[in-house]
Amino acid sequence: MKLEHNPNFITIDTMHPHIGKSIQIFWGHPEMSLFINRIVTDTREGKRAGFSQEVSDAIFRLMRHHDVLYPQHITYLAWEQAR
Repeated sequence: MKLEHNPNFITIDTMHPHIGKSIQIFWGHPEMSLFINRIVTDTREGKRAGFSQEVSDAIFRLMRHHDVLYPQHITYLAWEQAR
């Protein structure tokens, strides 16, 4: 399935087109994991609005799909920082 037809990507791209555009650029590259880790980690000292539950779920499902397709690019920086 092409990324543009993935229902999780469509959810993200519809609600946050700037994020959808970045996902299209990083898809299949090591930077994808780094990008996702960056957007799901609060780096604004609590001032980040956050994502709706629907978008959050879509981001994590899309990331898992990317990990299956490109296991050589897996990084879990957000989780490692939480330890």
